Amino acid sequence: MRIAFVSLLRVLPWGGSEELWFRTAKLALAEGHEVYSLTQQWEAIPGKIAELAKAGADTTFYQRANYSLLDRIKIKARLQKSVANVIPAVDADVYVMSSGTVLDCLAQADIVNAVTKTGKPYLIINQHNFENGNIPTLEQVEYVVRYFSGASKNFFVAERNLESAERQLACLIPNTQVVSNPINITTPAIKPFPASETLLMACVARFDCAFKGQDILLEALASSTWKNRAYHLKLYGSGPHLRHIEKLIGLYELRDKVTIVGQVSDIDQIWETNQVLVLPSLSEGTPLALVEAMLSGRAALATDVGDSGRYVISAKTGFLADVASVKCLTQCLEDLWNNKANLEGMGRDAFHHAVSITDIRPEETLLKFITE
Repeated sequence: MRIAFVSLLRVLPWGGSEELWFRTAKLALAEGHEVYSLTQQWEAIPGKIAELAKAGADTTFYQRANYSLLDRIKIKARLQKSVANVIPAVDADVYVMSSGTVLDCLAQADIVNAVTKTGKPYLIINQHNFENGNIPTLEQVEYVVRYFSGASKNFFVAERNLESAERQLACLIPNTQVVSNPINITTPAIKPFPASETLLMACVARFDCAFKGQDILLEALASSTWKNRAYHLKLYGSGPHLRHIEKLIGLYELRDKVTIVGQVSDIDQIWETNQVLVLPSLSEGTPLALVEAMLSGRAALATDVGDSGRYVISAKTGFLADVASVKCLTQCLEDLWNNKANLEGMGRDAFHHAVSITDIRPEETLLKFITE
């Protein structure tokens, strides 16, 4: 079978939203299928795309719109065609459309139209949705509903993302299924709990405060109560708000308490050296960092966004803040501090709960549906 994986990601070269289609593509190649990918062109080809090409995939790219003022004037006057509207033809039996957010199909309508006009079957993977606001115009709603209705399956990584999408579109989305994202730990297992009188917290998230809320967490930890406590917070990740986070650590005088580790590839090592995950997100799908922490035997403090509430059961597998606010996070952090002695046991409960609700090999699930 000829399978084309089409990514609508346009804000960065690679992200966690790409892992599901990428691993499914690798599995499809291993099983003898012809695999094609269509992704945005960047200055440097992402390592995972290069890996697919090396494994035998036909990797194709569409252009990013980046024009001078003169170019934009010519395009508006129809004297020049936008390179972003020139979509390479990819001939496949089925198309897998991967969206970072539910409404990516609007921003990337040229790509969506190129696929839907082939008349071939396609399915959609939705990796994230905003829970509040994000209401499209009536014309946009009509387009999105038509796109979803034409798909043979609409996959969502979180039930809450599906619910909010249906509210925003004011219609039921047909042929839906919730799917897990692949994990980046070696093997799901309860790792030995780090022995330390100091509370060892880790925040594993892209450095993007508008989504991940590291700024709120730092403000909550700036209180006099926490300044006198024995704890250490490590921030793992990378992203546009690195400098802002560095400045906040200085502003709140937290340099002795908070360390920016940066991006790491060894997720297992994070949970060999930290006792609990803290994830103060404002918006999520099902956060992979949360799933990986629990499948390593660690409890978590998280906000009630996306499907975090499926994993975090308050006082059993972790601590769930109602919203990402300083007030709610402060209350949850207090619960965490008061349960320091119980974190190891809560981590065991978190592991068993996560194992019971997580598809450890979602690429197999997805490929089975594609090829049936």
